[in-house]
Amino acid sequence: ELNDWKTVYNACVEADLDCWLAIAPETPIESLELPSELQGVVIMGVEPGQTGQAFIPATCERVEQFKELFPDISVTVDGGVSAENLRLLIAHGADHLVMGGAIFHQANPIEAFEKYVKLADPMGTQL
Repeated sequence: ELNDWKTVYNACVEADLDCWLAIAPETPIESLELPSELQGVVIMGVEPGQTGQAFIPATCERVEQFKELFPDISVTVDGGVSAENLRLLIAHGADHLVMGGAIFHQANPIEAFEKYVKLADPMGTQL
């Protein structure tokens, strides 16, 4: 989350690039003033910087609050996503999940990925 993100955003729009904004855990969702052309946001589930941190439980409510205020903007959650919270994040409105350590810190990353795909799809319609 950049202090002067609007300058970077405007440069991306001028270059005809998709624009997303990362939102740090301490940034109040209700304080956000977002441009309508924004493709999505990444709501951080940990303090940005290091993999393997514990998930901040308030992230679920932040996702839900964001979706209430900005229903047409896609939400990705990055940081601390695991088997324990993946379905809860989806239930609160997350559109996409980033799972780095939960997959790549496993003995068999492909098996871990397949497990999470099944968990994320309660109807069993995964690829």
